[in-house]
Amino acid sequence: MGGWFGDGLPQVSDEDNKKLEAPLTLAELGSAVGSLKPGRAPGIDGLSADFYKAFWDVLGPDLLEVLASRLRAVMASVIHVDQTYCVPSRLIGDNITLIRDVLEVSGSLGINLGLISIDQEKAFDRVEHQYLWQTMTAFWVNGGLSAPFSVGRGLRQVCSLSGMLYSLSIEPLLHRLRADLQGVLLPGTQPLKVSAYADDIIVFINSQRDVEVLADTVQVFGQVSSSRVNWSKSSTGLGLLHGAIAVNAFVCRVNRAVGEGCPFCGERETVFHCFWECGRLKHMLELLRGLFTSLGAEFNAQVFVGGVRYSSRSRRRGRLLSFLVGQDKMAVYVSRRRMFQDQGEISPRALMVRMVQARLRLEFGLYRINGDQEGFEERWGFREVCSVRDGELFFYAFLSL
Repeated sequence: MGGWFGDGLPQVSDEDNKKLEAPLTLAELGSAVGSLKPGRAPGIDGLSADFYKAFWDVLGPDLLEVLASRLRAVMASVIHVDQTYCVPSRLIGDNITLIRDVLEVSGSLGINLGLISIDQEKAFDRVEHQYLWQTMTAFWVNGGLSAPFSVGRGLRQVCSLSGMLYSLSIEPLLHRLRADLQGVLLPGTQPLKVSAYADDIIVFINSQRDVEVLADTVQVFGQVSSSRVNWSKSSTGLGLLHGAIAVNAFVCRVNRAVGEGCPFCGERETVFHCFWECGRLKHMLELLRGLFTSLGAEFNAQVFVGGVRYSSRSRRRGRLLSFLVGQDKMAVYVSRRRMFQDQGEISPRALMVRMVQARLRLEFGLYRINGDQEGFEERWGFREVCSVRDGELFFYAFLSL
């Protein structure tokens, strides 16, 4: 590991190492088999957990498969709390709750942040065994001499050990990111830097420096471990720019085959350029500016990126404007994705109008089913947007194609 990613990793204690190396007992074997869930598909030996339980009295003395139970007991002592995969008492729901709360708190306090999602390509299959042995050594998990066998790469996902071994193998990357990133600081907390469930990693950033540190770290880690980021499944969501886009100014740092230019205009494609500066957005942003002006609200880059702020007295108007901004951002995302998927170009303005109309038609239908057309008009019936006449929904000029 070149002494770089392994530096400073937490280590298994002497006491835990003794437990891991102790001779296996029949009681441990019985406990491990008893914990297997019934009704699951059999392993590579063709025998299910139900079979082993039914014939345990005969098979028990000959089985030696409790390593997973032993390793599980020490996982929490070496795997940081922001990794929840295959660590007892940690759940994927913890990651979801954290991200939801971070977005809610940062939005209410006006704190700028970014979320970069990293997906490892064929994560389990690409784990080099030599790298894994070195990682285990860095954690101070001792080993012993066995009969010779060939090793290459990969962790068999049906194996009870594979999930924990993968969490151990990815921990050096997460450890380095925790050490080098500045992260995002919310009141009353330590800086938030990463949240991981196996190879699905969310990185919290609020500066270009962190983007560059992340790109460099991922690239070096790939050279050390043979891991590879799947950038087609990885994404970026900056601030409150709803929709996830790995813009070229970032992707080009880790994939040399990609240039940093915008696919529409050739300018350097940052997130700000992608959502605000690109010439293809001109007509869509003019439409949105006109709607804001007609509703007596100011429209600028700060409003578009940071979101619409409103008081309780202007809540009705504020909700509409927030909805329109959200649809505009989604139109940017979808129209860009269509081009990369060879589905043809579509005007962001036209797409935004269609999306708004579709959503309002759906809302109108639901309100009408419930016999509450007045409720629909109360929420959505602005003269600049739409109205209901004779039981039908009509759109005004601003929302015409």
